[in-house]
Amino acid sequence: MEQDDNNVNESNSTYKKQIHLFSSFEEADIHHRIQVQKQNPVDRIKETVDLILRVYGFSTADLKKRAPSCIIRIIEHK
Repeated sequence: MEQDDNNVNESNSTYKKQIHLFSSFEEADIHHRIQVQKQNPVDRIKETVDLILRVYGFSTADLKKRAPSCIIRIIEHK
């Protein structure tokens, strides 16, 4: 892992060290919305899929092992 004053490079990813202080929740919300709009839609979808996989305890390798299916199951949890 390489590190300089502004970035941490870890496995081809760059994380910027930034702390934003906002004077209101509304200002923070506006900033967040602008950042999301700037982000590439494909990257946002990948991040969403990665988050879903983490929540349910799966990895992308687990998905690649599964056989493709055209069946959608809707399970109602009570």
